Amino acid sequence: MSKADIKLSKKMAHALRHEPEAYELNLDKNGWVNLGVFCKALSVKRTDVIRVVDNSDKKRYEIKNDLIRAVQGHSSKQVDLEFTEVKKDDAPKVIYHGTKVDILDILKKEGLRPQSRHYVHLSKDLDTATAVANRRRG
Repeated sequence: MSKADIKLSKKMAHALRHEPEAYELNLDKNGWVNLGVFCKALSVKRTDVIRVVDNSDKKRYEIKNDLIRAVQGHSSKQVDLEFTEVKKDDAPKVIYHGTKVDILDILKKEGLRPQSRHYVHLSKDLDTATAVANRRRG
């Protein structure tokens, strides 16, 4: 993604995941908002938003029926992402958590916690977990 698209993606994340009220957006209970309303609130072009959604390697957003939402990382507890529980027999045998080395001892002692988010992010493969860990220093 271009620098402009990265900047837009961060603005979208702020609006959809953390502070929709700062943009005067009213997300529904599942985090959805009308795409046109969203673009107007952020003063951005619809085509730019669609490009960011389509080209995001992290697949942070989804557009459906002229609505947009972030699909992960919400700090707002008011959003229900409609995740479905995976049955034990269908779950991956091994899952990974990308994290910083300097907090490994704390994690071993206290376990994984979502902190201010809804869920702990876990990955089915080591490459994805490593990419997540590499976004942080250490």
